[in-house]
Amino acid sequence: MNSAGPYTELLGVDLYNNARGRSARPPGVGCNTLEGAGYMSLDLRVARDLKLGQSKTERELTIGADIFNITNRVNYGSYVGTIGSPLFQQPTSARPARQVQLSARFKF
Repeated sequence: MNSAGPYTELLGVDLYNNARGRSARPPGVGCNTLEGAGYMSLDLRVARDLKLGQSKTERELTIGADIFNITNRVNYGSYVGTIGSPLFQQPTSARPARQVQLSARFKF
């Protein structure tokens, strides 16, 4: 878990003619004044060792499953800070949804 990341409110025009492009902020607005959504992810690993045979050289098979973002919570990445945009203060990306990874390991 972590708290929300900040982002900056922008005008989307070079209001001050200082060649900084569209990164001009409105008067009196500081850098990183807006805040996005926080991040939360819970991961889980389940594994099982299976013994194969009873000889001097034990063989073992380990099977496992890793589940990432088990709660399947949407964790947004970046936001639009440009005032003139129809997507102002809306997220533009998200981190991966729930993922399941299966694994097997053979020891001999």
